[in-house]
Amino acid sequence: MKKILFFAFIVLFLSSCATLPSVSSTALSKTKTDEYTYYDASSKVHYEISNDADYLHIKLNTADFASINKIVKTGLTIYFDVEGKKDDAISLEYPLANKQKLSSRDKPSLGSTQNRGFELDKMLSQKSKEAVFTHYETREPFLIDFNNSGIEVALSTTKNKEIVYEVRIPFEKIKDEGLASLENLSIGIVSGKMNMPNTGGAKPSGISNGGRQGGGGKRGGGMHSGGNRPAGMDMSSMMTPIKIWVKVNLHQGS
Repeated sequence: MKKILFFAFIVLFLSSCATLPSVSSTALSKTKTDEYTYYDASSKVHYEISNDADYLHIKLNTADFASINKIVKTGLTIYFDVEGKKDDAISLEYPLANKQKLSSRDKPSLGSTQNRGFELDKMLSQKSKEAVFTHYETREPFLIDFNNSGIEVALSTTKNKEIVYEVRIPFEKIKDEGLASLENLSIGIVSGKMNMPNTGGAKPSGISNGGRQGGGGKRGGGMHSGGNRPAGMDMSSMMTPIKIWVKVNLHQGS
């Protein structure tokens, strides 16, 4: 038993010390609207991280059916760890997870691409504007359209087929000393997941919170038409949360 506990401790220790993938933040002034430097193949999410002297900007884009549903319906949390690990003490939650259980209307049952686009637009228009910023023991709820937190966050559609998520946060919200003190910053992008134990057409049972990293790539992908869900989509992807954790080399120039 002691040997088993010892090896379990070693595995836990090594996993906690694992080096996160490293990405570079670009100068905020040099970013372009529809270009994304990085791509997470597991979630099919494109992302860009940029900054100036005062603000960190994170931009996400996906046309993947499963990822859109997880972000919009189960919520998305952006974590900021000043030690370069995977700590959850500092976070921004938006959109918040749906509090009610999913109904039959929430199944992946959209028809043509055009209809899916219309429904996506509608989904976003019905989302709550409430967000929550947590800094260790301090929890700060705010409305994204009316707030004095200094944090800007938005979720929108592009041509009604994909979503764009953007957040701009002052460095001083993460750490009082600002940019110069964040040489070990890591960021986590984590969604909830859909509980769908019966993938043969039964109603989804509800939503729970979740908590991998690919190489660079251009924005792309899309939702496919046909049947009750996008053609070829593995329903297990609906039950797997988006999990992107990276170490960020912040831009230090002017």
